Amino acid sequence: MVCYYGSWAVYRPGAGKFDVEDIDTDICTHLVYGFAGLKADTHEIISLDPYNDLDINYGKGAFKRFTGLKKLNPDLKTLLAIGGWNEGSSKYSQMAATEESRDKFITSCVLFLQKFGFDGLDLDWEYPTLRGGKPEDKLNFALLLDEMRSRFDKQGLMLTAAVSAGEATIDAAYNVSALVKNLDLVHLMAYDFHGTWEQFAHHHSPLYAYAGDKGNNLKLNVDYAVQYWLKLGVPQKKLVVGIGLYGRCFTLARAGQHDVYAPSYQPGLPGPYTRSPGMQGFNEICESEGRETWTVVRDAHMISPYAYKERQWCGYDDVQSVETKASYIVSLGLAGAMVWSIETDDFHGNCHAGPFPLITTIRTVLRNGKPIPTPTPPPTPTPTPEPETTTDTTTTTTPSPPPPPSTVCHREGFNTDPKDCTAFYSCHQVGDHWQVYHFQCAPGTVFVEDLQTCDFARDHQDLCVNNSNSYHHQNTNSIDYDYELDQTRLNKLPKTKKADFLEKMKRFEGKLKEISEAAFPDTETAQASVETKNVEFPAKYDTGKRSRYRQTKKQRMMKKKSKKAGLRGSYRMEDN
Repeated sequence: MVCYYGSWAVYRPGAGKFDVEDIDTDICTHLVYGFAGLKADTHEIISLDPYNDLDINYGKGAFKRFTGLKKLNPDLKTLLAIGGWNEGSSKYSQMAATEESRDKFITSCVLFLQKFGFDGLDLDWEYPTLRGGKPEDKLNFALLLDEMRSRFDKQGLMLTAAVSAGEATIDAAYNVSALVKNLDLVHLMAYDFHGTWEQFAHHHSPLYAYAGDKGNNLKLNVDYAVQYWLKLGVPQKKLVVGIGLYGRCFTLARAGQHDVYAPSYQPGLPGPYTRSPGMQGFNEICESEGRETWTVVRDAHMISPYAYKERQWCGYDDVQSVETKASYIVSLGLAGAMVWSIETDDFHGNCHAGPFPLITTIRTVLRNGKPIPTPTPPPTPTPTPEPETTTDTTTTTTPSPPPPPSTVCHREGFNTDPKDCTAFYSCHQVGDHWQVYHFQCAPGTVFVEDLQTCDFARDHQDLCVNNSNSYHHQNTNSIDYDYELDQTRLNKLPKTKKADFLEKMKRFEGKLKEISEAAFPDTETAQASVETKNVEFPAKYDTGKRSRYRQTKKQRMMKKKSKKAGLRGSYRMEDN
């Protein structure tokens, strides 16, 4: 039972916050810490979040606390994952290109793992030859695995890898014989088959094909991916099947059309903890279903359920579906299950099934070793044509096509959105063209290209001077998420200063309202557009995404000034 841990969950608000000590050490056999990164110029492994990961400079030391969990369960194995979606591919392509650079990487990994007490490394290169990679990556990745295996064996370290479940990616990226020979376990990411990058709603992790699937969509399910990897020669004893403890969510074009393949052009609303449009953790979904009236549908082919309420639609796994998936794993004699990720299970037990209900259900089936009766999927009828994806112009507006890459991509990596200082593009060169994805910064922040991250808007006021979007892009009716008005301090100000301040605030909010009404004459359309503006790219969940805000001396001074002016900064972070 392999459990990934998304370390950025420590920054989530309220009941969503999850730290190392919240991990139950008895429900997983292997824990994988996500993520470490790669230093491009030296080809060495590094911490992506030194404040959280390390214990220097008053850091929290999560690496050592994580490996220290073995004191509670001596049989537990702790691994460190390197990579993830946001790390991209080009750095790893360059590292694997020569024997010298591979040697530097391997040496740094061995020392790093030993320093912090990890039992091994999980390679999460997404993906060789793709997203800025090179055709020779397939061979170079095989060489890297050979060399790592040789060095790791001498130190008694484990070597695993997270691999794609998409047939085209598998064929392009992997020399399967090299994986089989060198990896202890192959972690199959059997989720994110569908998501908000498509223009229709579909479950992101169906066990079998949906009756209406056709063409390539017939291959986008767990069973097809498992059988394909087995056919390529991965032994059953090494294949670990991934189960996502989260849902992919959509905003439907029409409330009355909510079946699979219902048109959708915008991601679903974010959850209160992960705060990532188009994705919600199981803990967020089950709590929402407990508070509100959702219709839950369980398809006989897909096994996993989806739920809808008005125009919101989420496909996810619950206790019943993970039990069936675990039974499927046992029936094929596979190595086990992997979950992404432990902190989006209902770890508090708020949904009345006890803490970690999904993981404990999977573990119970795997430990018993006898599969419960796995339903045979009913015969797939003749596929129906895919529904037309035209929109109902009375309720929604089809978004305009994205700008050509030549206008937004001037280099590999993150590039500022020229029309929106609060957003940025992720650009990856594939052959002679670019893959381009759009991301939104957290409220109250702007993208700073020199820093390659989002930072507080007040420290970079010049960035939006000639920009069509203001800092307050996600709420045109209030600016509460940037600053909360502290009435106590405000009332202590001299009357003249208080009146002057309130007048400025009133003018500012009025200006925002004018901009909003001019851009969105229809209030309902405006609200829908504001709520679902962010488009999240497929990743493991909130795959390697994190916001790390460091207060510089200048920022601390700004905070002091704001306090004197009667304001209190509201520093809200989201999983970006």
